[in-house]
Amino acid sequence: MEDKKSAFLRRAFDVAEVLVTALVIATALYAAGFRQAEVVGNSMQTTLQNGERLLLHNFFYEPKPGDIVVINRYDADKHYNSVDFALGRDEPLVKRVIAVGGDTVRVEKDAVFVNGTQLNEPYVHFQNEPYGMEVTVPEGFLFVMGDHRDDSLDSRFEEVGLIKTSDVMGKAVWKLAPFGRVE
Repeated sequence: MEDKKSAFLRRAFDVAEVLVTALVIATALYAAGFRQAEVVGNSMQTTLQNGERLLLHNFFYEPKPGDIVVINRYDADKHYNSVDFALGRDEPLVKRVIAVGGDTVRVEKDAVFVNGTQLNEPYVHFQNEPYGMEVTVPEGFLFVMGDHRDDSLDSRFEEVGLIKTSDVMGKAVWKLAPFGRVE
């Protein structure tokens, strides 16, 4: 009987050790600027799919054009933007950075131009609706768009508009489920 008790205690301590180790690793990753988020919706298809989990990095991160970022929808001044509040949504937005502060963006039907240069966007799915707009991005803000342009509520729309760089939770670097690098 004593052998069963000691075997049970050893197993219990082994399980506790694994759990404590996992907790320490998770805490270290969080402290190092790693977070996770889930893709909600189809706005990033075909690059990312609804339900995929992403690992984000935000330690000394400065958004750059082409990066896929996760944006906190919470706004300290408004609490939530009006569309999200009305629809009961508070999940983060996952979008691609098109332009940063100081850049001028022009959106046409089949192309996006930043500072007069057409972007090479092989990842884009469908056309740019609405189009025919031009905006200069102020310092401290980003212009973002989803890769599935016809199914993306992004900086082209008043409900989202330009994004404060301080609202960026991080750059998507890895897909956790299914596992793979984000490009």
